[in-house]
Amino acid sequence: MRRPFSEFCALLEGLAGGDLLGVTAFGPVLEPGFAESGLSATTVVVLQKVDMLFLRRLAEHGPHLGRLGIAAPLTMTPEYITSSLDTFPLEMLEIQQLRTTLCGADHFAGLEIEPEHLRLQCERELKRILIRLRHGLLAASGRSDFLVELEHDIGHHLLRTIRGLLWLAGHKSFQHVAAALERCEERAGRSLPGIREAIRPDSQGSWEEFTALYHDAEALAAAANKSLEGSTH
Repeated sequence: MRRPFSEFCALLEGLAGGDLLGVTAFGPVLEPGFAESGLSATTVVVLQKVDMLFLRRLAEHGPHLGRLGIAAPLTMTPEYITSSLDTFPLEMLEIQQLRTTLCGADHFAGLEIEPEHLRLQCERELKRILIRLRHGLLAASGRSDFLVELEHDIGHHLLRTIRGLLWLAGHKSFQHVAAALERCEERAGRSLPGIREAIRPDSQGSWEEFTALYHDAEALAAAANKSLEGSTH
């Protein structure tokens, strides 16, 4: 990804000029096996100010970025990052744990995540995931392709939440997929085949996989609720 990232930074420098403070790549693009995953690289563009005209001009380059294998970036200001630590600690933790600075400054190195804020978001996220799975099944109206897309998206959110739960349990460093799932299964006291299948990029999806994912999410929510309740006493 060296050449695509170099092109990306040059494009941003041309469009944002002095407002560009830094560009950070994070997540799966930095993990082994990314090239075979079929995923697009995730990035954060940090700006002095977020200008709508800049966003519009960057959007015009979307097709080219897609060909480079780079997803639409997140855009933030330094003030937004620090003010969002209590609102989006899971997202900030995801960026902080596995990242590399492509150009400019690293705005995520010194972030301090408050355990209580992270605990609350983990609880909300697990409840929201269960609601999304129920609603998604109804909204799919029998379309299997819709359920496959939902499974993959839910799998990503569950993996991020699992890493947050493990952080709360003392595993502060980034947990690669295999280690994260193994530790989570130990804490849940059961295997999580539905989650394992949902995070596989080449998963084809099926009714059996969807129901397994739902039951895994239910079991994880129950185990996490018990664990998190115990941590507050």
